[in-house]
This record gives sequence, C-alpha cells and structure tokens, in this order.
Amino acid sequence: MNEFIKIKPIGDVLTGTVFKIQSDDISTKSVITNHSGDSLFTTELKEGDKITFYNSKNKLNLIKKTYTVYSITSNTVLTAIEVSVLDDNLTADQNGKITYYTAIKELDTSYNTYPDKRILKKSIVGYKEDIYFSDISLLDVDPSLVDIDEYDLVSVSTPIKFGGSNQPHLQVMGHCTSNKKIDYKVQIDGAGAAHVTTVTCVADSGGSLNQTGFIFYTISGPVAVVISVNQGDTINAAVTYPSYGFKALIPVYIDAGTSANDVCTAVFNALNDSDLKAVITAFTVSNKSSATFRINNVAKGAVTLAKVLPSMTSSSTGISFSSSDGTSSLTDTNFESDGLDSTVWAEYDRIEIRDSEKNNGFYQVHNRTDGKIIIKGNRFVNEDAGYPVIIKNALFESSGFSFATTVLGSNSTFKWSDTGGEIWNESTVTIKGMHYLSNGVRILFPLLNDYTANDYWTFSFPKPNMIKTRNKITELDNIYKCTNLC
Repeated sequence: MNEFIKIKPIGDVLTGTVFKIQSDDISTKSVITNHSGDSLFTTELKEGDKITFYNSKNKLNLIKKTYTVYSITSNTVLTAIEVSVLDDNLTADQNGKITYYTAIKELDTSYNTYPDKRILKKSIVGYKEDIYFSDISLLDVDPSLVDIDEYDLVSVSTPIKFGGSNQPHLQVMGHCTSNKKIDYKVQIDGAGAAHVTTVTCVADSGGSLNQTGFIFYTISGPVAVVISVNQGDTINAAVTYPSYGFKALIPVYIDAGTSANDVCTAVFNALNDSDLKAVITAFTVSNKSSATFRINNVAKGAVTLAKVLPSMTSSSTGISFSSSDGTSSLTDTNFESDGLDSTVWAEYDRIEIRDSEKNNGFYQVHNRTDGKIIIKGNRFVNEDAGYPVIIKNALFESSGFSFATTVLGSNSTFKWSDTGGEIWNESTVTIKGMHYLSNGVRILFPLLNDYTANDYWTFSFPKPNMIKTRNKITELDNIYKCTNLC
C-alpha cells in the first residue's frame, strides 16, 4: 500500500498582523514597521532573509511585495534592501494607504530538483496550494508522484497517554486531515454488565428428557447442555468437548421419572463440577433453589439469550421437497398450524427430517422463512406433500426448560472529544471494535468489555505535515537512485 512521508513547506508565516512599508525617497532603503506590535522580527528573521507581504487573505485583488532584510532594529521594525516603489496600477493615495496583513518568510528552495527533493523519508513529492494564497505552494510540484490530484495533508498521532485504574490497549489508526492541531480524548462512560440467567427446570416423565437440552451464551461462545436418561454415568459429567460450534457440550445424566428439583440439582452439579471449572472459566452457577438456579457470566458484555433448540410442534402433511440449480428447499403449506413459522433455525444449524417418503436425514440450514427452509446443494429428491413429516433439531430436542434474564448483559460504552474533553462529540457509544472519530481518525478497541468507568486515553495530531505518495517509499528510493545514476 502507499505510504505517507513528510513534506517541507517553501514558506513560514511570520508572527504579526499589521505591516506598513515606507521609503523616504527613491535612493533610500525601505523601513518595515509592525503597527500591531505583535511581530517577532529579532527571533524569526536574520539578515538576507526574503519576506513577501500580502495585503489580504483573499485571492481576488491580492497585492504582494517581496523585500530582503538588511538589518533588524527591533521586534517590530526592520530595514529592507529594496526601495518601496509605487504600484503602477494604483493611485498615489492608494499606494500610501496599503496595509499588509500577512508576511511569509521564503525558505531555501534549492531542493527544487528531484534528487535534492528526495532526501531519505523527509522529501517533497507533491503539491498543495495554500488555503488562502493561490500562488503560494506548501510543497514543490511533482504531479507524477502525487497519489491524487487533490488531497489533504495529514499527520500521525502522538503517543497515547492513559489515565485510570485499568489499562487495556487502545489503538489509534488513520491519519489526521485537519488543517490544525487536534487533541483527542476517549473516556469510558459505562463499564457494562455481565449477563445473569435464571434457569427453571422441569421433571422427566418416562424418559421425556432423554436427548434434550438447552444452550446458554457467554462472551467466549455458546455452551450446550444435553440430558441423557437411564444412560448411567458412562461419561463423567465434567468431560466437555467443543462440537457444532459450541464452546463446550456438557452431558447431564438422570434416571427416568426424576423430579424437577432433582433434575435441577443434576444440571447444577454438572455445570459446577470442579474439573469443568478448571477448563471453562467463562461462567459460574449459583442460587440453587428447588427447580431453579442461576448462570452468571464472568465477563461483562451483551450476549444472546439462553434458549432451547427448536423443533416443529406437530407433523405436517403439507411439506414438499425440491432441488434445482444447486439449491434444495422444503415448503410447508401448513406452517401456521404445525409450528414451522415460529421455529427459529439460523444459518449452519443442523436439522433432522423424519417420516418423509424420500428425504429423511440430516441437513445443514442455509436460510429460512416462514414455511420454507433452504439447503445448499441438490440434496433433496423431488417429493410432493402428503407424508406426515416432522422436522427436529439434529443435535438434541427441547428440554422444556424456561429462562429469565436476571441481569441483562451490556457492553462497555465510551465518549470522545476532539477538543481534549472540553466538548464531547459523542457519548454512551457502545464499544464494537473499530470506531470512526473525526478528520479521518479511527480507534480500535481490542476488547468489547473489561473496561473501568472513567478510564481514559488522550492523544494528539499535530498540524498536518505529511502527504500520501503514489509510490511506496522503497520505490521512491529506487527512483532517486536512478536519477543519480541514469
């Protein structure tokens, strides 16, 4: 990608706002006086410097005069070598009343040729007119190297300073395009909250909970709980393994006919197992009472609410199957009565089709709407409606548990200012990673949470002094070498 390099201006604006230039007669030098009393001739100038004076900051009817410093009397008075001559286009009265409001000291322009211009990484490689004066360029002209015809000068950020009790890393990205120095402040104005879910369990009736379960979500990923009935402790409950996109899949073993209270105890103990907690640290469990308990996320942040996996509530004789051009679909004309309208399957979920004539099996969902499910590939055999088809989740069915949000998880929020905190541009902005501020500046939060309220970062961008090149720095180096050797 292209790079930014520093540029060298061809003129420095002098301190001062009101200048008068006068020669007593044609044979004497000019006396230049700063009538506003705010100039710094003794510190900003030396003998031999050339100064161009402008009567206004308006490109129209602009009058300018250039003089060479002969001697400096004080901060507000100097003598110039050149005689102050009349402007032929102005009357004598008009010449005598000219007041100049801007003075620019010309810099050494011996770098006008390219080899001198390309000096390491502090080169002149482009051109930009001054915002006020059409004939003053801030840098030399070399259009072949400029990234675009019109562009902004840019600057890079000063080191980030942190204030507060916690210090997660903040990245500043982009280049500032403002025409002045900008001071930024980013401050956490909301620490966020960790999600807490209350789970209410149900009793098993003759093995009704076998191969059922539910899903809850943590900041680090979803966790699935699967219940097996009359399977014995063939697998220790603390054995977990990632599967089907879950952070962990946790088995729970119960006997047929287990009461709701005992089902709750079994699930609670499986999630609270010491071996499990050594592996999965994203949540804890607490507040076991009768058939309810709580799942507490450790990390702050918004998460998806806990849920049971969906299945149709009843079979349907209105489901037909078709495949064409790499896409398979099933359509249910009875979706409003058999539950397919309220069943929420998302992309990549796996479903099981039962009791069809030709299409029983397991499939991965690509998309769905009410009464229609799309599968990628020519997976289905064309089949008319008529069979009592039912669609289940391929992993496990609904446990019938219910969930209540005790504490709603939320991400941290921040506010930011480009006036150093004097005025806040935005506040309570939810942290989502990268955020755009102003003047082309971006910030990146590596974490969505784990921030402390009132923690802040400050950084500044100096007045822009760089430009983007069409060539990489290494390519410009090669061009420079060629101009010296070719």
